[in-house]
Formats: sequence, C-alpha cells, structure tokens
Amino acid sequence: MDRVKTKIRGVYYREHPTRKNGQIRKDRYFYLRYTVNGKQREEGFGWESAGYTEAKAAAEIEIIRNNIKNGSGYFSLKEKAEMAEAKKKAEATAAAIQERENITYRQFFEEVYKPSYIDENKPKEGKVGAHNNHILPVIGDMRLVDIKPIHLETIKANMITAGLAPSSVNKILIYIGHVFNMAKNNEYFAGDNPASKVKKLKIDNRRIRFLSREEAAILFERLSKMPTSTVFDMSLLALCCGLRAGEICKLQAVDINFTARRLYVRDPKGVVNRALPLTQIVFDMLKRRCADLKPNDYLFMKADRSEHVNTISDQYQRIVDELFNKDITDDRNKVVFHTLRHTFASWLAMDGVDINTISELMGHATLEMTKRYMHLAPNKFDSAVNCLENPLPLLSETINAIPDYSAAIEQPQSEEA
Repeated sequence: MDRVKTKIRGVYYREHPTRKNGQIRKDRYFYLRYTVNGKQREEGFGWESAGYTEAKAAAEIEIIRNNIKNGSGYFSLKEKAEMAEAKKKAEATAAAIQERENITYRQFFEEVYKPSYIDENKPKEGKVGAHNNHILPVIGDMRLVDIKPIHLETIKANMITAGLAPSSVNKILIYIGHVFNMAKNNEYFAGDNPASKVKKLKIDNRRIRFLSREEAAILFERLSKMPTSTVFDMSLLALCCGLRAGEICKLQAVDINFTARRLYVRDPKGVVNRALPLTQIVFDMLKRRCADLKPNDYLFMKADRSEHVNTISDQYQRIVDELFNKDITDDRNKVVFHTLRHTFASWLAMDGVDINTISELMGHATLEMTKRYMHLAPNKFDSAVNCLENPLPLLSETINAIPDYSAAIEQPQSEEA
C-alpha cells in the first residue's frame, strides 16, 4: 500500500487492510522521512494501536531534524535504538561492577572460588581449613577492593604468633594470592594483587638427610631382592656417581666409556656436561647392563621396551618409607631417591674432598649449591688455621725472651712507710 502523507512534513502512514484501531478507522502504521547528508531516508515508526500516534511521530521527526542540524545526538530511529541499547548495557555493566566491587572476600571464596576450585572427588581440605582458621577471621567480611597488604601482614603476624611453621605461613599467603588472581581474572577485582606485596618468610627447603654407610648397606640389601635389577642399578648410579634421577633415565650406552672408565652426563640440569669416574661396582654393573645394547640404546627401558623410563619405580619409595621414614614429619629428613645423590656428596665431604671437586662431580652450577655439604668436612676449621700455628717464626726467640711480669704484683705499703 502506498504511503499517505499527513499534514505534518515528513510524517506518512499506511493503513492495515483489515485491522481497526478502535471501532472507527483502520489501524495506521507511521513512517518518518527526512534528509541526511543530501540523501532521503525513510524509517518505520510504529502502529497507532501500539501507541505510536501522529503527534508522537511529529515530535520524533522534529528531534531528528534538530539533531542533524546541530550535528549531535541520533540521526535516525536506528541510531536512537542503538544508543538506548548501549546506555542500557552500560548501566547494567556499571551495576554489575558495583555489585562485584561490593563483594566480600568471604562471599567470593564461598560462592566463586571454592565451588570452581575444589574438586568434588578430592576436596582441598587444607585450603578450606586455612581460610576458616586464619584468613576469614581477619579479612572475610572486608570487600575485596578494600583489602590491602597491611591486612595480610596482620594474618601473617597472627600465624607467626600462633607458632605456625614458615612453610605453612607462606602456603596460606599463596592461597590468598590465588583467590585474588581468580577474582582479577573474573573481573571481581582490579589492580595489584595485595598478596604480591607481602614478603614471604625465608625457609630452607633443601633436603639435609643422607645415609650412613650402614643404612646404605641395609637399603641395597633390600633392593637386591627385587624381581629385577632396574631399581638397584639406578640407585647405585645415584649413590656412587651422584646422578640425578632424570640424568639416570636418559643414559645411553654411548655415554659409557669402559676403556677410560668414565660415565658422561650430557645436557644435564646444571648445564655443564661432566665426566664421572666409575667405581668397580658401578663398572661391573654397567658392563652387565650394556652387554647387548647398541650405542644409542637407553640403559633403562620400560617393560614393553617402547621408550626409556622417566621416573623411579614407586617400589623404591615404599622400601625407604618402611626402612627410614616411620614417624618422620619434616620432609627434609625423609629419605627419597634424591637422598642417594646427597649421600654421594656428603660422603665426599666427610672424606675431605675439596669443595671445587665435589661441585664438578655433582654438576652444580655454582659453589653455593655445594656449600651445604662442607660442614661435614673433617676438622674443617682446624686445618684451615694450621698455617697460623707459628705465624712469626723469626721472632720466636724474642717472644720467648720477654720478661714475665705476672709475678710483679704491687704489694701494699706498711704503715711504718
């Protein structure tokens, strides 16, 4: 149906073929026509039955013409709708941001962090307990945006006062940092993570346990009874060559030079390749193990021969737990496979081997890593100052000739004097 022009410039309508608006006339659909940048544009305004009257159409086209004239606002009904939608979204976003900014640490932990992070099949009880006991009582009812490093320092101080181990204190600070990271990633929080501003306590997590020779004999006696020699042989390389587990797993037949009696460690963790001498027991073991291997074959393969092993068998840990780890709570004092490497270095230090040699044999990147063993060196400080036993030999006669004045104690004068 053709558009019908109204008395108002730019306002047109068409009638519905059957539907009436009330009992008098057919329903009308209004259109707006106007010019933008020299081009005529027509847009549908709406049905009269829906409240879009001729008067409203007149008012709307007047607004559009004024906007075009002034170069501001919307130039079409489409732009008006888009601007209204954008405003609606912006208001909704602002409201959501405001709501999120008002969320407390406790709310976020209970409603977002815990449900998404805690595995139903394996609850992280440590994290929940840490929050209930140490974190939530201090910052639980504070808004995330209000929590500052000073508040976390309070938590830290409380835990220290309560006698928690430094590692436990640091772990709880890590939990808090993890919560804030999740909050930041999900736009509940903006800015720096306050946990990153809190210094963690210094702790020494390095293992200090090593085996005595008697303990080593007991261990290897048990390992020798295993169905295969794999764990025994790998353990022997750790104890007698100081190899890391990863270095042992990657050993190939080409790395063994039986003529020079050397084992070569290539591309190790310590970066520098190293050559290690072979004791007779290791030499014999390697001869046996390499007997049928090609140069590029690995010394230790999985049962199906598909690839080299990449871990030490769990049987080893079960054995050392039974032998040495009963009632041991400090991980640094527990015997693990790496303890054999520590034992290698400790025995060398106890036998008086110098720090540089131990460092090279261990493949340490710096001497700092080797220093932990040097307290075991025999008479370490006594031998260091032996050179000062007689520091002034040419003056010994003069020193011996100095009179002893210790007896020349002043006597009290008599009353006659």
